[in-house]
Amino acid sequence: VLPVFKEQHSGVILNISATLHYRATPFQMHASAAKAGIDVMTRVLGVEWAEYGVRTVSIAPGPIEGTVGGPDGRVFGQNRKPSSSAIVPVGRFGTVWDIGNTALFLASDAGSFISATEVVVDGGHYQEGTGSFSRMKAAIEAKSQKEKEGKQYKTYRAKI
Repeated sequence: VLPVFKEQHSGVILNISATLHYRATPFQMHASAAKAGIDVMTRVLGVEWAEYGVRTVSIAPGPIEGTVGGPDGRVFGQNRKPSSSAIVPVGRFGTVWDIGNTALFLASDAGSFISATEVVVDGGHYQEGTGSFSRMKAAIEAKSQKEKEGKQYKTYRAKI
């Protein structure tokens, strides 16, 4: 594709990556290595090919319904289907439409200043980590509620 993009002095290459390699994900070394390679390739080619008007962007989906990384996919497994609110801060799993709309934006003129990078589309899943924030918040709220019921009006807030 580079010869065509060079001739027209424009083009966008979108790669699909993931977020699982941003932290150690058990039993996903093979996929993590491959996705990390995609991200590095995206960054390097984005810099190398910028002079030809070519942009490269990697889309890094989080848990997406109907995919292997979604709630029924092999990453979580049928027997361990998590609730979306337990692992995704926005309270739902992503859809293929979320990824498609991101790709459409990135390929359009509206995304013309985005290149040589990754765009994470995961509803905050990666930043939330392994659910520890949600568990900590729930524990603090439960303790606060228990003290309110006992007429002790202390309020606890998680320091982040």
